[in-house]
Amino acid sequence: MLIEILNGYISAHTRSSGRPFLVLHGGGLDHRHMVDAIEPVFQENSDWERFYIDLPGHRDSKVDASIHSQVDVLKMVSQFADLTFNGDRFAVIGESRGSYRAMGLAHTRPDFLLGTMLIVADAMPESTAIWRPKHQTLVSAPHKISKKSPTKRRGALRKTGCSERRYSGEAPADKNTGC
Repeated sequence: MLIEILNGYISAHTRSSGRPFLVLHGGGLDHRHMVDAIEPVFQENSDWERFYIDLPGHRDSKVDASIHSQVDVLKMVSQFADLTFNGDRFAVIGESRGSYRAMGLAHTRPDFLLGTMLIVADAMPESTAIWRPKHQTLVSAPHKISKKSPTKRRGALRKTGCSERRYSGEAPADKNTGC
C-alpha cells in the first residue's frame, strides 16, 4: 500500500492483523530485509499487524525536495503512523538507522507507543554506548518466544545459515558470519 503524506508517500507491506506494529529498516536497505529478519518470530503469533515500511527515500517510498534532515524524515514516519493507525497505540521496532527513528518516536510521542525494540542502536550520529540505560526486563514471557519444537527451530535456523550452536552459548564456528 502507498500512504500519501505531505512530503511524498510511504510504501508499506502488511502481514496478519491485530495490534499495529511498525517495523523500520536500516539505511541502504528496504522493508524486505526486516521481513526476512522479523517474520519468523511471528509465524505462530498473529496478534500483531506488522507494517513493514520502506523509509522515505528507500525503494518504493518517495520524497520531494523539501526533505533536508533526519527530523524531516521522522516527521514523515510520524505522519504515516497518524494516517495508518488512526490514533491507536502501536509498537515499533527499528534496526540501525531505523532504531534511530524508533527512538525519535519514543522521544516525541511516548504516549502513542506500546513498546519499542532497538536492534544495532549504536549506529547513530555522534552516539556512544553511554546513552543506553541499564538493561531491564519489563515483562518476562519466555514461553511466548518460541512454541516450535527443537526440530522445527533447527529448521528455521538452517534457513538463516546458522546452527543452533550459536544460540546455545557456544562460540561461533565462523568468525565472519557469527554462525
